[in-house]
Amino acid sequence: VKSGHVGRGDISKLNNDRQRESAELAVFITLLEPTKPMRDEAAAAGQFDYTFMDIKVPRIKIVTIKEIIEGGARLDVPHSAEVLKKAKLVVEDTQLQLIED
Repeated sequence: VKSGHVGRGDISKLNNDRQRESAELAVFITLLEPTKPMRDEAAAAGQFDYTFMDIKVPRIKIVTIKEIIEGGARLDVPHSAEVLKKAKLVVEDTQLQLIED
């Protein structure tokens, strides 16, 4: 989510972050209308082939707050194991022992 001045570099950074995290998709939510260079940069990220539903979705989607509030825009992110990332399990034994053995 980004407010204030947004530009092509913000989309480029989001795409780099997406690739670094091995994510298939990313959504850029902004208060301002996207510029043509922003839309071009998002399009350059390509599309994800969602084979389960036989559809292709943009790897980077730009959505404005206005589209969400006034137009009821949805993120339309496919819900499957292919695109959802799971947090790593961290097990810590931090419980205190109250009774000695």
